[in-house]
Amino acid sequence: MIVIECFPGLVGVMALAMPLILDDAARGAAYALPCLSGPVTMTHWYTADTHFGHENIIPNARRPFRDGEHMAAVLIERLWDRVGPEDDLWIIGDFAFGPKAKDEGWLLGIFSQLPGARRHLLVGNHDSALTKGLPWDSVSLLAEVDDLEGNGPVGTACLSLA
Repeated sequence: MIVIECFPGLVGVMALAMPLILDDAARGAAYALPCLSGPVTMTHWYTADTHFGHENIIPNARRPFRDGEHMAAVLIERLWDRVGPEDDLWIIGDFAFGPKAKDEGWLLGIFSQLPGARRHLLVGNHDSALTKGLPWDSVSLLAEVDDLEGNGPVGTACLSLA
């Protein structure tokens, strides 16, 4: 899982972390991205590797949840704590995985709980055709995002499948 934190006082972009969840497995990493100091109104939020429905990710990545339902409930609650009704939510790969992710109704049920006005998927290696077929506002392997109002920088987000 990629964990992205925001540190106030620096100018740049702001990202959504999955609070209190650190994957210290061999491929795990933590990244720090700066954010604007003072009151900030941001419209783009980023998270990755939610793995909704993936029971084995809990012990394998030592995620602090009782089971997959508990993980889904907490992740969705944390997303709603940050992502506003007019914001964009970017899922940077691996939205769902496992047997439940093969159930179109279950997937749509999880998707329908996501906050934000627009939801985007950067496809990960565990994102199936069913996941890609959800009513995302965009589905791609690479995205350039104008992340700040006005003259802000353009960031490129991509997920390496290597």
